[in-house]
Amino acid sequence: LSAYLASNVLANRSEAAAARKFIAEQLPKTEETVSQAETALRQFKENNGIADIKGEEDRLTETIGEIEKQIAAANTDLSELNTRYSTLASTLNMSAERAIDINALSQDDEVQQLSKQFQEGQTQLELERTRFTDDHPAIVNLEDRVATLQRLLETRIAQTMGGSVSDDDLSPGDIRQGLMKDYVNAEVQRLSTASRLSALTTTRNAYRERIRQVPRLEQSQRELQRRLDAAQSTYESLLKKLQEVELTEKQNVGTARIIEQAAVPQSPARSASNLIILMGAVIAVLISLATITFLELRDKSIKTLKEARELFGYTWLGTIPSFGKPAMVRSNKLEWSIPELPVRDAPRSTVSASYRMLQANLKFLSLDENLKSIVITSSVPREGKSTVAANLAATMAALGRRTLLIDADLHHPSQHHIWHLTNVSGLSHMVVESNRGRDSIVPVLDNLDVLTCGVIPPNPLALLDSKRMASLIESFEQQYDFVIVDAPPLIVAAEALTLGKIADGVLLVARPGVVDHVSAVTAKELLAQSSQNVLGMVINGAVSENEVQKSYYDHDDYIETSAAEAL
Repeated sequence: LSAYLASNVLANRSEAAAARKFIAEQLPKTEETVSQAETALRQFKENNGIADIKGEEDRLTETIGEIEKQIAAANTDLSELNTRYSTLASTLNMSAERAIDINALSQDDEVQQLSKQFQEGQTQLELERTRFTDDHPAIVNLEDRVATLQRLLETRIAQTMGGSVSDDDLSPGDIRQGLMKDYVNAEVQRLSTASRLSALTTTRNAYRERIRQVPRLEQSQRELQRRLDAAQSTYESLLKKLQEVELTEKQNVGTARIIEQAAVPQSPARSASNLIILMGAVIAVLISLATITFLELRDKSIKTLKEARELFGYTWLGTIPSFGKPAMVRSNKLEWSIPELPVRDAPRSTVSASYRMLQANLKFLSLDENLKSIVITSSVPREGKSTVAANLAATMAALGRRTLLIDADLHHPSQHHIWHLTNVSGLSHMVVESNRGRDSIVPVLDNLDVLTCGVIPPNPLALLDSKRMASLIESFEQQYDFVIVDAPPLIVAAEALTLGKIADGVLLVARPGVVDHVSAVTAKELLAQSSQNVLGMVINGAVSENEVQKSYYDHDDYIETSAAEAL
């Protein structure tokens, strides 16, 4: 007894050590993935100048609205200034440039002083000519002085505006001078307003271009954020699980307990008489018969196709007859059957025709919606959901649809046995390691690739219920025409419900003689409570003796005869 307890503790610690080793190997890679995702998101925000992408579109729209108001006001001001400018230009009959130059001369003290002296000299010269002759020294001096002032004035005007002006321009009068100032101011304001309007238009166009880029930037940021969240979720799950298995590894308490010590008899038991032995045997036989009868009466297993259809109530998509006797394989001290592949090995059999009918019914379901991925599960183990998944995938591939078959049963995987593949790399590695790519996906037939489950993790639900798993399914749907996920039974684990929310729908496999009423009702309630999109159900392993419509299973002669005639 003590040896068994010690062995139990040792086995638990060994399992915990193996799990700890696996998680310890994956943690640095996952941490590096998180770091790379954080760096990519930060660089994306820095390169695109993004602080809050969700509120940026609203802010840009509000800013564009304000700029539009300013552009409207600037257009109004510019229209008024253009009208004022045109009116002053027609009144003064000069260009804005000449008005500016004349206005500059009126502000030049030296020009005004020379002009005043020149005018005074001319006035004095006219006055002296009334008194003296032209050759009088006073007249000659005044003429020289006036000529000198004229030269100085012309030189100064040329330096200021580069041309000549009239006496009226040098002394325009108060009204004309005021009009020229208004004219110059109108031109300055008109040019300033036009420049402001151009700048506002350029800014508005830039904001419009930015707002057109927001959806693309938001999509890119969501993708980067989703990768980061998936990496962080995986890292946190692994870290939490590492702490749990480390604690389990250090414990010396097993899962087995001593309820009561066996009592050691003090003396050997005496032999019973033959009569007592005979009576005991009769009683034992009677009890056995009664037990058998009672168990027969309490047998709640589903025995017929009709009974299964009525109990579940889902859309009936097809019935798969029983096919041969599968090979057996031992795993973890348990014996499991390896499903057959009649679609590949016996394409003209009734079973193969049944799978083609199932594929056609699924195609009819997807006429109104784009059905890209399905999860195949069952109520309890041994109903053949892995068989259905493998053969349905082979059927779709044979019809030319690029198909991916994923083994997501991380409790008892079987797809690598069915297709004779190694399981050293698979789904668990792709979920944990984001850089693990096509090397885990193996082509097995034309148009058919298989992704095995990989190393079985300590907590399968944590991997399959991660954002990384949802991202993988989304990417597979883009790469393949159809994705089939082989999920664990509903009663055994919750992974099928989780995967059903990621994929487009759930296909339920039911096998009469295996599933019982209680399990079937429980599975149906689980599907309803989680709001699964149940596409329908397929009856697997139907036996003709249990069905009313026996002729359904008697078509092998017709198929074989047709094949012979074709040859």
